[in-house]
Amino acid sequence: MDPVSLSLSIAGILPLVATALKSARSYMTTVLNAKQSITILITELQALQVSLKSLNELLSSAALGTTGIKFHSSSVLLSCSAACDAQLRSLCEKLRCESKGRMSRYLWPLSEKEHKETVQQLRNFTNWMQFALSIDGCRLLSRTSDDVVRVMSQQLDQFKSVQALESSIPQLYDAVQEQSQILRDNANSKTRRNILDWISTAKYDQKHHVLQSSRARNTGNWILHRVEYHCWKDGSSLSNVLWCHGAQGSGKTNLTSIIIDEILESTSSSTCPLAFIYFDYQEHKIQTPLMVWSSILRQLVEMISNGRKSIIDRYENAHHLTKSLSLHECERMILDLVQSLECAYLVIDAIDECDGSRFRRSILQFLDHLVKTSKVRVLVTSRPHIQDIHSMFCQSPQIKTEAQKEDLKTYLREELLSGGMYSIADEDFANKVIRALTARAEGMFLLPVLQVRTILNEPTLGDMEDRLEELSGNLGQAFEETIARIKRQPGNRSHIGLVVIDPETTDVRPAHYTIQEYLVGHSEQLFPRAEAEIASSCLKYLLFEDFEDGPLATEDEI
Repeated sequence: MDPVSLSLSIAGILPLVATALKSARSYMTTVLNAKQSITILITELQALQVSLKSLNELLSSAALGTTGIKFHSSSVLLSCSAACDAQLRSLCEKLRCESKGRMSRYLWPLSEKEHKETVQQLRNFTNWMQFALSIDGCRLLSRTSDDVVRVMSQQLDQFKSVQALESSIPQLYDAVQEQSQILRDNANSKTRRNILDWISTAKYDQKHHVLQSSRARNTGNWILHRVEYHCWKDGSSLSNVLWCHGAQGSGKTNLTSIIIDEILESTSSSTCPLAFIYFDYQEHKIQTPLMVWSSILRQLVEMISNGRKSIIDRYENAHHLTKSLSLHECERMILDLVQSLECAYLVIDAIDECDGSRFRRSILQFLDHLVKTSKVRVLVTSRPHIQDIHSMFCQSPQIKTEAQKEDLKTYLREELLSGGMYSIADEDFANKVIRALTARAEGMFLLPVLQVRTILNEPTLGDMEDRLEELSGNLGQAFEETIARIKRQPGNRSHIGLVVIDPETTDVRPAHYTIQEYLVGHSEQLFPRAEAEIASSCLKYLLFEDFEDGPLATEDEI
């Protein structure tokens, strides 16, 4: 390939850099907890942009055209530009929020690990582009990576006697060695991604990112100081299982996210990888045993540095036959993989929200087998009274989870601040509200959260004081009060209540599993004509003119 043709490839990368920059900047005003990461990413993208523009000018210049330089099809610079293009396309896709729902713009889509890897890769690409910003640099990088390493090695030997170059040449040689390895790694990364996607395409980390961004600061860290947790984590416990259980709304899922972050930050992912799953009652149908264990397998494979030959061989055979992974194979691969590791962590949140009638028994059976035959350290959270879960974990070390008073105070103060309390009340009244709601919390976050929102809904300070005195002392009554308050709202505001909008899908769903249970348990009183109204709405829909010609035959027509 001649320099001008390569310059066209380089020019094609510049719009990707511009798109990534625009997307990253759009998060600056909406994402509060990742501003430093966003700033660093923008800086690296700008540096890469400058280097690409300069290199494009050199490659298309008349000066380089007269040198007779031809780029090998596997040259370092050509491989580097292809890898840069692929990396930027992947980054642009991750940063794109338009197709992921309205709430996604408030969530930084890169995990800490992804951010560090992306910044390092962009920095490496920039270094390569800068190295090529001379005729001699282009001539050298027009060769294959093996040729470049050999030439640099020869030059290093030749210049060792030249004192002025002694410090620079070894560094340059090391840089080429390092970058050559990176290019070889990039060549294998596509295959690695294909293998991971073959194992599972489940978005296992979406809920974790949402929890990270919504946690109140400096809350929940108490669990990291518990002796039971330390013994479980370092393997000194007699059991490699830790069961964290608590009442509904006691903050178990937030504690889970804190534990996951702490393990990721404090342990080696290659020797002791971590995998996790957040069960959700809204995902009963898709959280099958195969989906759960294939997601776990993918996370383990993704975190270790080298792929296992047995998994690669199985992928190549399956890819040839277009066969997907079966549950039995997935379970066997997990067992084979963890046996070769120093240890592995498995964190399972809200296992009581797994479909007990269809899936939970199978999941618990393999989990029991995994615990007994491997070095996997398993942490499970659930409510305490579910019979099959209690039977399996009642002999394991346990931590009772409940909302701590200091955490509650911190959380409630943030709620009052964001809810505008201080515009009509002073600090004394705010402290009065916090003391009253903390005293009635019964170890739950959910109850005082509902109650503080009830108080904040009142228009005047006097109304707030009256509502504070009237508040109930249990969750069931709190639901009744909240639903009654919702019904009193004028017009369409009465349709807004105990729900949240999923930031990934924009689906509307109950804010907590307990709310779902309450609504189902009181459906006859709350929705006495629900089935008739649904049927009536469906019939009205089918009477639209669009249906006069009968059903549509294809998905495109629909």
